[in-house]
Amino acid sequence: MMGRIYEQAETVKIWLGKGDAHLVNLVGPSHIGRYGVMPVVLSFIAQALRNIQGGRNRLASLKTAEDSVNRNMAYGFPAPSASEWDVMRGFFSNPWFQRVWVVQEAVLGKQAVVILGDWEIRWSALGQAALWFQNMGYAIPPPVDKVYAAFGLAAETRQFVDAELQDGELYALIKPDYNQSTKNAYRNVALFLIEKHRNLLVLSHAGETQTVEQSSWPSWVPDWCYEKAAMAFSSSCNLNAYNADSDEPLRTDTLRTETSGRGGDAITLHGIQADVIEAYGDQLTSYGFGFKTYQEERDFVKAAWNLLAKRPQLSYGTGADDTFHTFILTLTAGPSNESTSTNETSSFLNDAKRWFVEHLGNRIATVSMAYRIRLALSGKVDSGRFHQAFVRACMDRRFFLTKDDRMGIGPRTMKEGDIIAVLFGGKVPFVLRPLGTRYRFIGECYVPGLMKGEAVEQWRAGSFEPEIFELY
Repeated sequence: MMGRIYEQAETVKIWLGKGDAHLVNLVGPSHIGRYGVMPVVLSFIAQALRNIQGGRNRLASLKTAEDSVNRNMAYGFPAPSASEWDVMRGFFSNPWFQRVWVVQEAVLGKQAVVILGDWEIRWSALGQAALWFQNMGYAIPPPVDKVYAAFGLAAETRQFVDAELQDGELYALIKPDYNQSTKNAYRNVALFLIEKHRNLLVLSHAGETQTVEQSSWPSWVPDWCYEKAAMAFSSSCNLNAYNADSDEPLRTDTLRTETSGRGGDAITLHGIQADVIEAYGDQLTSYGFGFKTYQEERDFVKAAWNLLAKRPQLSYGTGADDTFHTFILTLTAGPSNESTSTNETSSFLNDAKRWFVEHLGNRIATVSMAYRIRLALSGKVDSGRFHQAFVRACMDRRFFLTKDDRMGIGPRTMKEGDIIAVLFGGKVPFVLRPLGTRYRFIGECYVPGLMKGEAVEQWRAGSFEPEIFELY
């Protein structure tokens, strides 16, 4: 009932409260904060939207990512220690943002506005700004992450809800029901997205539970109540970036869920076991709002390179140079900061080589001394671009090596013996944990040599049946 009311509304107004007058006592007479929270919030959101329209910011890359004061200045924001950041955190901590189903209903309307006191802002602008903060390396506080996740979900459902399908079985999966559990609500949303779009894009938002074996939550169902620090490899914004399944369609006859005493709700999918994880490094941890320490980000790459160096038999292409390029490709998950493939962009490879020359010295034998000198003298090389790219791709993930001598980055909760599977309908490979005859879903991963459908093409050439994976 409420869902239909929201759908028919021309504008949904989201009331967050009367505003906060306490800021008047915390700032000077010339500061916009003297008028309350919203002027500060609106200025941050407006600046984020300007940054989206402006494209790449070269000023931000003049210094290393360690210099967060310079980066914030380049993007038009105050220093990391400024009190305005606390204002932003406070705004997104509003209890309304915790009620995910309310968020979804609100944006089923033709448009929605957020109101705090005498101020208002378009919901779409709020979501776009939140996504920019996340993509640029600012670890968004959980409410903001949830805001955009719910915004995205509602946009998906809004495209589908129409008069002829509202009473159908598929629409029943997303019809708001406040008597059902959170687990069942999220499971139904996940099933709706899989059925409606005929792909496994939603799985990129699942996984990462620390106690995955003991959890009663279905491992393949995203828990939108909690922050997911890792950036999704596969999303609706970059559907063509990867093609691990080589466009092999999702098998409808095996898409089902069951509720049993063996472990709860399960989904059965077709796919191929492509490899097994054999060794992995430390996690690149997220510390919350702001940039993680530059030193630890640098140490993460060093540790990954040292792990790779212990496997001299691991080689890509014709020699060490190809292995080094694949290593760069792995750490950045393929696309660079401008969403172009690193193995197709020589300038990005030069950026990465410059970074390695600066931080790993003589450890990279493939970079000659003469080339190092040219890199040092070049004014067009931007090592900060590579640093930004690998931090965004590797945040809350681990670098790993496989039984078949592949390298990759994947979920922080991986273990030795976990398998890498290509599931039909999934554009990226996934890490699964065998437990008896079934599997727990651990998370998505990036593995050079599997991202363009190589495993599926080999399976097609062999003419044998795909494997069946029951995820629970």
